[in-house]
Amino acid sequence: MLLKYLITFVSLLMVNIISIPVSLSSQEVKLYSQINEMIIERGNFGENRSLVDYSSMLPGLLDEIKTLKKGDHIIDAGAGNLIAVMDILNDENLQGLNISAISAGIDFDKIRLSKELAEKRTGKYNLFEKMFNKIKDEEITKDLGKAKLIMDVFGILSYSISPAKDLKRYLDLLKDDGLIYLVSSSLDHLPSSKVVLKDEKKSKISILKLLMQIPGIKVTPLDFSYDLSNQEHIEAVKITIVDRDKIVIPNIIINDLVTTFSGTGCRTFIEY
Repeated sequence: MLLKYLITFVSLLMVNIISIPVSLSSQEVKLYSQINEMIIERGNFGENRSLVDYSSMLPGLLDEIKTLKKGDHIIDAGAGNLIAVMDILNDENLQGLNISAISAGIDFDKIRLSKELAEKRTGKYNLFEKMFNKIKDEEITKDLGKAKLIMDVFGILSYSISPAKDLKRYLDLLKDDGLIYLVSSSLDHLPSSKVVLKDEKKSKISILKLLMQIPGIKVTPLDFSYDLSNQEHIEAVKITIVDRDKIVIPNIIINDLVTTFSGTGCRTFIEY
């Protein structure tokens, strides 16, 4: 079995695509997950979007950040090359905020620069240079507490093969009065972020559309003006907790994964 997948992985170096069969054992899912992580870590995932870029895709985000108080905790869940994080660190009006940055795509210079900026601040700064599924919740909340704001701009949920689990973690990491700002792709010509629903004759919807069906949270679609060539296929939302006790996240499992070394993560899921 191992030799089979080693051969498969070598072939990926030539075709740049992984395709996962519909029926997977737990070992196969684990192996594909490891391969996907390797692709993400060596791919072009170092996003260089600034905080202004974030706010252009997420109307209201910048205003929300400005209302945060000393000691409030921000998580950038997919911080890329830390450009937006460094914008916050470098803003004298945002001193005292605690920041957690999660990225598998950063480089040494950005790490050094962000740490130099953090040393001049009054707030705390956590930098996680690894995949989300390798970070424990208590590592993120230790000393900083739960987050008042989580930002995911083409971050973790855009590439996760376990979005239900990761969304639950987002909500667990969030304060009851906190906010999640999320941007993800729903490309129609690719199987990106699509879910095959159990009871609707295999109809497909995007993960963000699925979010809107979850009880206990409020999902507000956002209209943005950021200049993207495929803007009509991008979804941006704000998520708030209405009643934590009523939150029930649908169980969705990976059905197919097609991901490339250039940084495109396209997945389909099955609800069960």
